[in-house]
Amino acid sequence: MRKITTFVFLLALGAAQAENVAEKAKYKRAEALEQIVYLDVPLRNFGSEKPELVKEYDAVKQKYAVALSFFFEDNFVESYKLFLDVQNSLEKLYEQMSLFYIDRTNTVLQQAVKEATEIEIRYNKRAPFATQTIGDKR
Repeated sequence: MRKITTFVFLLALGAAQAENVAEKAKYKRAEALEQIVYLDVPLRNFGSEKPELVKEYDAVKQKYAVALSFFFEDNFVESYKLFLDVQNSLEKLYEQMSLFYIDRTNTVLQQAVKEATEIEIRYNKRAPFATQTIGDKR
């Protein structure tokens, strides 16, 4: 008797925590859409420098459109699978975009430091070496 009540209790506990596939698909749809929207801005700004990322982004948006059509057809299992695939693709795109952004930022920073150094050397009239005489004259 004790085994049966334990089994029924565990079954009821598991059923209480179960989530409908439609709910999962709805949440994954919202997450994927939010990620697509956030990734759109950097790709518009830097897309001309990395056209392969734009192509991947367009492919992800196409996958999202297919998943959305399955979602609206009430085929929640397929839409959930595709939304998961979209999220995985978006995570890879985010990683590639962030690495590109870090490289680009480092390049811009190095160029700015180099130019600032040149400007300081050229136009600083108060520098001690600019007023001192070099050589034997004193």
